[in-house]
Amino acid sequence: MIMEDVLIFVVVFYFLYRLFELFIHRKERLLLVQKLESLDSHKSGVDLGKLFAQSGISFGKFSSLRWGLLAIGVAIGLVLAFFIVHGYYSGPDFFDGDILYLGFTVLFGGIGLISSFLIERNLTAKDKRD
Repeated sequence: MIMEDVLIFVVVFYFLYRLFELFIHRKERLLLVQKLESLDSHKSGVDLGKLFAQSGISFGKFSSLRWGLLAIGVAIGLVLAFFIVHGYYSGPDFFDGDILYLGFTVLFGGIGLISSFLIERNLTAKDKRD
């Protein structure tokens, strides 16, 4: 019982700390943005567009594909873990099966993200050729 109270206190304290930290760093970020806006790219020789440019992949262009494949991968992992746990390990004293749920969820979620990356790469290469 005492460990639960300590854990609750630690979690509440951590989230309050992160909330205060968020508001403190907000002021610092605003000051940094104001400083960047005042920089003249012609005078300083620094092109901020090239500095903050992405590596050619548009994040908004394929986001639905990326999230869709991730969701499909997570769903396949959960369903596969469910069938393995309830098909083979039905005895309550042998195996709980929680680690299978986590493992298959992460595995197939990663496979979904990798397949999304490969599809995006092929589509961007095709767009550059055309």
